[in-house]
Amino acid sequence: MHAPRRGVAVAVSLCVCAVGVLVPTAVAGTSVSHESEPMDPPMVDGTKITWTYRGDSGKAFFEGGYKMAPNLQANVASIDCGQGGEQNPAGGPDGALECGYHPPVTEAAIVLTGKEPWFDVSKMIVLTPFTSYDDKGYEVYKPVTIKAPASDKLTKAEAGAAYLEAVKPVNDAITAYKAKAAAWTDKTKGTQAAKDGTDLDKALDAVVTELKKLKDQYEPAAKAIKAQIKAVKALQGDITAAGALNEGLDKAKFDKQLDDHIDKLSKASDKVRTKLGLPAPNAGQQQNGQPAGK
Repeated sequence: MHAPRRGVAVAVSLCVCAVGVLVPTAVAGTSVSHESEPMDPPMVDGTKITWTYRGDSGKAFFEGGYKMAPNLQANVASIDCGQGGEQNPAGGPDGALECGYHPPVTEAAIVLTGKEPWFDVSKMIVLTPFTSYDDKGYEVYKPVTIKAPASDKLTKAEAGAAYLEAVKPVNDAITAYKAKAAAWTDKTKGTQAAKDGTDLDKALDAVVTELKKLKDQYEPAAKAIKAQIKAVKALQGDITAAGALNEGLDKAKFDKQLDDHIDKLSKASDKVRTKLGLPAPNAGQQQNGQPAGK
C-alpha cells in the first residue's frame, strides 16, 4: 500500500458466487464473530491458485491479497496481479503478499504460481483474504480453507518418509549379506550361499512392492523409482547366481559383480532421494564402511 496503514480489521461474511470469486460483505463491528456462508473456494490446480476479487457492491479497491502459512508463502514462485496490478510480495498485513491497483479496480484475478504443486506442500490450504478500499486500512476477512481431493497421492514429505521406512530393511540386509559373502571360500557350497541370501532376497521382494506403490503415489519421482526397481532386480540376480557357487561360479567375478550392482543401486537411490527432497549420502556412507543405502 502506498499510504500509511492503521491495520483496520473488519469481520465479514462471504456469499456464494462463481467459481473462484470472492465477494466480501462487511459486518458491523470488529469484535463480533460471524460464520461464513457457503462459498466457492479459490481454484487450486497443480501449481496455480486463482482467486478473483470483487469489491462490495461494485466498490473499487486499491489492494487485495491473502495471508497464508509460512510454508505456503515460501512456495510462491510468482504472482500475477492481472491487468493494471502491481505485486508486492510482503506488502500486506503481517508481511502477506498483496496486489496494488492505482487507480483502483472493482475486480481483479490474482494468480499465484508455486514452485511445487500446492497440494504437495500441504493437503489443507488456508487463505485469509484482505482488501483496502481507501489505500489506508485493511479489511481482513474470515479464513477460507481448501482441502485436497480425496486421493492416495502423497506429498513430497510423505513420500520421503514412506521411502525411508521402506528401504531401511534392505540397507540392514545388505550389510548382513556382504558380511556372509566375505566369509565364503572355495569350499563354500552353493546351497549355503543361497541360504545366506534368503533374508536379503525377501527384503528386496518387499521393497519392490513398496516402491511400485510409491511410484504411483508420487508421480514426480516415478521415473527414478522405476530405475531403482530395475537395480534391485539386478541385485536379486546375484543372489540367485550364488546358488551355483563351486558349480562353475567364479567367486572373484561374483564379488566384483555384487559390488557393481550395489553401487548401481546406490546411485539409483540417490536419484530417488533427490526427487523426494532427501539427502543423497550414499558415497559418504560407503566411505564410512556402511552399505550402499537405498
